[in-house]
Amino acid sequence: MQASSMRILATILLALAGALLCAVSALDYTTPFCTTAGCALFKGTSIAGLSLYWIGAAGFFLLAVLYSVGRRLPLLRRTADWCLAAALAFDAVLLGVLAVTVPCLICLVVAAVLGATALAAWPTGSRWRRVLIVWAMLFAASVAGLGRGAVSPVPITEVPSPALQLYVSPTCPECRTAVLRLLARTELLGQTAFYPIAKTAEDERRLLAMHASLQEGRPLAEILRALVADAAAPDVPASSADRLRIWVMSMCNKIAVLHAGSQTVPFLQASAAGMLQLLSPPVPAATGAVPGAPTLPMPAGQGFSLPGLMQTPAPPQGCGFAEQTPCD
Repeated sequence: MQASSMRILATILLALAGALLCAVSALDYTTPFCTTAGCALFKGTSIAGLSLYWIGAAGFFLLAVLYSVGRRLPLLRRTADWCLAAALAFDAVLLGVLAVTVPCLICLVVAAVLGATALAAWPTGSRWRRVLIVWAMLFAASVAGLGRGAVSPVPITEVPSPALQLYVSPTCPECRTAVLRLLARTELLGQTAFYPIAKTAEDERRLLAMHASLQEGRPLAEILRALVADAAAPDVPASSADRLRIWVMSMCNKIAVLHAGSQTVPFLQASAAGMLQLLSPPVPAATGAVPGAPTLPMPAGQGFSLPGLMQTPAPPQGCGFAEQTPCD
């Protein structure tokens, strides 16, 4: 069998596979396998009342028919190429939406099948490959978004549905102020998730000491005060696994802050309920309940931002991520 015949056969089989995948997705059979946020967001998307998945199934099936019949009729083969190019252009728009919003795993799998169909249909040197290059750039951007969505920040201790999320670097002066102010508000401590970021070697030592304290079962308030203390952290024996765990924690938290649009810490994210509690006066019985914690107010805009439902960067007086970036 000639190479061109093999190429057309591969194109037809890939198009049929794409039609089948779109059909089972339209019938919700792929929902359990689509774990990204975009799956739920784009599940009900339709054009003129038709689900995008059914439109995709029809488009793939049309391509399979056109390339099958086009083996004998050159005019239909050219029509098939134009239809495939149009499908790639339409999919490129959808990929652009995915790249700037949230990733959808099944959508990317369908897109990958479409791209493979185009690779099979158009040999190297074909003028149609230019369309494929543009599509591939947007596909890569969407896949990068999938990777970002798969990375979750790692807190010091798990807090179910935290009202406040505070990202800090142990040696950052503004971070120390933020942590101590939250320690002074003990009614908020149990609703706050703390996400550490290592900026220097001293930060890494403090995070390793923090990990050792967690293993010993010490109270969170005591661990946090030691984390941001003025004194240098002691050298704690740590295994390679512990050092890797700290590095992964710090990297995941850096990515989360960068994805939220900031490059400095401290960085605070607050739900609507968390913001209301943060802006409310301290509970008298709780203030000073933590031994050694200063009684300091938590006014808006001092030391870190109050983004509420939106995610906004901290003010410029925070500390940058890079080791050479000084703190103000």
